[in-house]
Amino acid sequence: NNTTLTTNLHALLQNCIIWGDGGIGNNEVELLKEDGSVFDLQFNYCLYRSDATLSDATLNNCLQNLEPVFDSLNFNKNYFDFRTSHNASSPNIDAGTSTSSFPKDLDDLPRIVGTAVDIGCYERQ
Repeated sequence: NNTTLTTNLHALLQNCIIWGDGGIGNNEVELLKEDGSVFDLQFNYCLYRSDATLSDATLNNCLQNLEPVFDSLNFNKNYFDFRTSHNASSPNIDAGTSTSSFPKDLDDLPRIVGTAVDIGCYERQ
């Protein structure tokens, strides 16, 4: 009925990569706070792509608009390897923070290799 519904937002994104590629756009994150609802959005140790200033969020040790340098992406063949094991130049490496909730990565390997946790769901091995 052309009515905008809002509710309180409490969200924490930690060690996340929010990145798109393929010419779709440069703003993978855009925020729009409306009315007087609670808007508690925190990005901790994230890498994200956005030309916008995320003034409605709390940013802690985030990297903005740095190419994540994943191991292998082939959009034509729909092949995506979001690891960074083969790219020592990736800004994700050792740029995250430890969490007791996730002691292992998506491959079930230890989260800390090197001096700190990597940003993203995979730890460089």
